[in-house]
Amino acid sequence: MIQVAKSLQQSFKRVQDLVFRIGGEEFGIIYSAASVEEIKALAQKAKENIEALQIEHRFNLPSQVITASFGLGIIDNEAIINSTLEIQEIYKKVDDLLYQAKDSGRNRVCFDLLNKS
Repeated sequence: MIQVAKSLQQSFKRVQDLVFRIGGEEFGIIYSAASVEEIKALAQKAKENIEALQIEHRFNLPSQVITASFGLGIIDNEAIINSTLEIQEIYKKVDDLLYQAKDSGRNRVCFDLLNKS
């Protein structure tokens, strides 16, 4: 798990990026991006970097190595100001996206725009 955490910290390495462990094998990341495409590409690259570590995981039936699934909730800066979303609601939506990624085959990035006010 330490190698995975280090890989995430190297992918999200700006001073303002926050990478933290939520529990078990789940991590949270707070990242401010200039565009939706930028954050989607970075999440994809972080996923690929973890897989490239080739850490053995005998119980991961599809690939036998540790992989990563990302639930990516995207909120643009303007929408944050006008949003009626609560922190718990954002967390729930992102958690649902994570489980969508896991349920659809794992080792995926699932995202949604959460800036609906």
